[in-house]
Amino acid sequence: MKITSAPLDTGEAAEYLHFKKSYFYKLTSAGKIPCFRPTGGKLYFRREDLEAFIFRVRQGELAPAGGGQ
Repeated sequence: MKITSAPLDTGEAAEYLHFKKSYFYKLTSAGKIPCFRPTGGKLYFRREDLEAFIFRVRQGELAPAGGGQ
């Protein structure tokens, strides 16, 4: 497995998503954001997983190219 970037801790991951740390922890506790806990204590996150969480549900439609007419 190739590691492309360093993992983020809880504070860094919350900041990356522009969430309050308490809200981010709530999402993590509910299992909505995947994490790693290698020693049973501190949580770590991959940027790819955080981006997948943000982009999981798309709302609305893009306007067609050329002004939509």
